[in-house]
Amino acid sequence: MTALWSGLDVLKPQVTTLRPAQFETPDSYLARLCAANVIDVDYIRRLATYRRRQTGRPEELGYVIAELGGPAPGHFRREHARALIQTASPVADAFAATPRTRPACSRCAAGDDILTYDHRRFMICLKHNRWIGNRVTEQRQIDDRELRNVERGFRR
Repeated sequence: MTALWSGLDVLKPQVTTLRPAQFETPDSYLARLCAANVIDVDYIRRLATYRRRQTGRPEELGYVIAELGGPAPGHFRREHARALIQTASPVADAFAATPRTRPACSRCAAGDDILTYDHRRFMICLKHNRWIGNRVTEQRQIDDRELRNVERGFRR
């Protein structure tokens, strides 16, 4: 097994990269990226915490993810802003240790445990006709055409 480190405290890009889900939190993406590349996620989290203390950047986890081959920190800031969370400091909240989250559509996630920022952009996955609750166990299949039309109108 090769070391993750190369040179001056920079992580090596990994072979397997993943596409981030819509509104996915950095911690959720990191967990999936580490699982795909067989990396100890707790080690990477400790590294990000250590580097955050050294640099003072609240988005240090985003830089660690980018070094591993994931999206840049700006991606998570934009997704956080799109989730319509109104805060005084969107950068700090996008990379908060415990952001308010909700699960992604269990069918879109294909069985992966994906957490997204808490949002009200949509409540129904139109692709899979599923109402998305605050927990995976609350997701329900819907067959009501009127609910789908209301959801489409809400998104406009």
